[in-house]
Amino acid sequence: MTLPNLLALARRCAKWYNGVLVVAFLVPIMSSAPRDSTPRQPSGIRINILSAGDTLIYGVSWGAAQYATTYGYTMGVTASNGTWSVVADSNASGKWVTGNGVGALPSSSTVTTLNLKTWVSAIPWDSATFTISVTGINAKGTGPARVQAFKIRRTPGQPGPITVDSSGGTFLNLIILPDGRNLGLGQSTTVCAFQQFTDSAVVEWTSSKPACDSIYTRYVPLALRQKVKPSQQAHTDSLATTCVTNWRSTNPIALTVTQIGACQPVATAFGAGLTWKFRQFPDATRVGMTPPSLARPILGAKSPRIG
Repeated sequence: MTLPNLLALARRCAKWYNGVLVVAFLVPIMSSAPRDSTPRQPSGIRINILSAGDTLIYGVSWGAAQYATTYGYTMGVTASNGTWSVVADSNASGKWVTGNGVGALPSSSTVTTLNLKTWVSAIPWDSATFTISVTGINAKGTGPARVQAFKIRRTPGQPGPITVDSSGGTFLNLIILPDGRNLGLGQSTTVCAFQQFTDSAVVEWTSSKPACDSIYTRYVPLALRQKVKPSQQAHTDSLATTCVTNWRSTNPIALTVTQIGACQPVATAFGAGLTWKFRQFPDATRVGMTPPSLARPILGAKSPRIG
């Protein structure tokens, strides 16, 4: 009740009694909520993105909840390909990187302010749905939650400039190593295929290294191994265009050749006493482009000389 209203009420209630002015004051009684009430629901949550990247910085604020003395703040994430965590929080009391609310999502904290600045991070990520929940808390309990969900996503950036490296030349030959040795009855040995390019570089398939690396380093001169360019290695390792097939012997009764794995440039030769002779055609793409009349064996009794 305002002071003018109170004076007007006093004048209306004033009376003379035995020559004395008697004033009866009516003391207003202000209605109030019971002191033992739990907090009401906070008003709407507002979210502002302050920085984007692998680490996102969000400013989160909400309206006061009646009777609340502190607030329970929870952040969770769904529908994401990243593993998210809160790496830091801050408000009027300062910034902290451990403890209250910091850690893997979902995370919870207790604050006394109506706002929070939070750092959340994940590598990698391209989309996520975050859910923020705020409740009022006092000595009597916890009030109803105010919940807000929001989605984020990021699309890939533009690739960098395209560089075509043609300095390494083109595929020239398929070399089989070792290129001639005697096998006794019941003996076997590993044989490997390698790609040679027009600049004379000889390339080993990455997938065949466990079986063929010792052969590669023994039979291919160091100078030809050092000439291998990343583009040549990538071409060799692309099994979509360099699938090695059609391992065969010119005399399968005396010598069998068994490929070790589909498209793999590794085989096991097994047979009776002889100097092996077997043939190997180029990769599937080259065979498909070469007329049958020109599809000559690359390897006869010996592979092409290298070095």
